[in-house]
Amino acid sequence: THTIKLYDEFLVNDLGFDPDKIQLNYSGHRGYHIRVHDPKVYKLGSDARMEIVQYIMGSGFKGSKVIVSQGGSSLIPSREIPGWSGKLADAMVEFIQNIDTYPGSEKWVSILKEKKVIAIDMLRRPRPVLSAKIKGVGIKSWQEIAEKAVEFFGSEIDRPVTHDVHRVIRLIGSLNGKTGFTVTELTRESLDKFNPFNDAIAF
Repeated sequence: THTIKLYDEFLVNDLGFDPDKIQLNYSGHRGYHIRVHDPKVYKLGSDARMEIVQYIMGSGFKGSKVIVSQGGSSLIPSREIPGWSGKLADAMVEFIQNIDTYPGSEKWVSILKEKKVIAIDMLRRPRPVLSAKIKGVGIKSWQEIAEKAVEFFGSEIDRPVTHDVHRVIRLIGSLNGKTGFTVTELTRESLDKFNPFNDAIAF
């Protein structure tokens, strides 16, 4: 799930990389590797790569900067806005859909559990809305919810590996020493149906 989100949502949609220059493979163990073969990124140092990591993970996102009060209503940005502001409504939908498994004890948790359907319906509108029908959830709470939603929506990637320019990435076609699975090259389409227990067996 995180690999698909990283590929589709961030690398292609946000950062605009050509899919033909993105190489994808199963690592042979717990995850996937994505290599971007684009001259624009070859010279990036650790600091620049860390900026990309932080963007993808939504680090430093401030709900108070994007959810504001106007005329007594709490406003959320339109999906048409680039970057995290435009992603926020969908991130909040995903977060609220899974609110029953959220371990936090903030006062808005029980309210969202009860009013989940209304909150999601309003956020899914072409122009997303923070419903005033959800009593007890004010602007401060929506800002907190937004920050939690971004934290959960951001793609989980291996930070040390991504920003360390001296790492050696496992060779495609080799065997992972811990599992014996083959490091397998994939396409974006084949990723959806890929099953390492069938498709990464060496013998």
